[in-house]
Amino acid sequence: MTITRRVSKRPIEQERLLQAVNKEIVPAVIELIEEANEADVDVAALDVRVEALEVIGVAHEARIDTLEEPPFEADFGDGVATTFDFAHNFNTYAVRAVIWDNATRTVQALATESMLTLNTYRVVLGAPPAASALHVAIGRLRG
Repeated sequence: MTITRRVSKRPIEQERLLQAVNKEIVPAVIELIEEANEADVDVAALDVRVEALEVIGVAHEARIDTLEEPPFEADFGDGVATTFDFAHNFNTYAVRAVIWDNATRTVQALATESMLTLNTYRVVLGAPPAASALHVAIGRLRG
C-alpha cells in the first residue's frame, strides 16, 4: 500500500490573513486607548469609534472562522489492498472525506468509510485500486 501525502499551501494564506487583521485592528485599538487616556476626551466620539471597531472586529472574526485546517490529502492504491487507513491527526471524529479517481477526476462513491479513532480514517473498497489510482481528501468539520 503506497500512500503519498500532498502538502497544502493554505497555512501561508491563513498567516497572511491574520497579519492583515492585526495590521488593521491593533493600531486602531492602541490609538483609541491613547485618546481615551487624555483628559479632555470626547466620550461620545470615542463610543462611535469603539462601535466602528467592533464592526470591523466582527467582520474579521467571520473571515478567520472560515479558515480551516489544511486537509489531509493522499494518493492511494497498490493493486492488492482493499482497506486503507489514513492518519489525519485532527483529533476528532468530525471529519468529511472525498475520494476521487486520479485519472478521471470523478468522485468515487463505491467505498465504505469509517472513523477508526479520533485521528484515523478508514476506507474499504470492493476491489483493489491500481497504484495511486485514487485520491482522498479528509477535512475537519467546523462546529
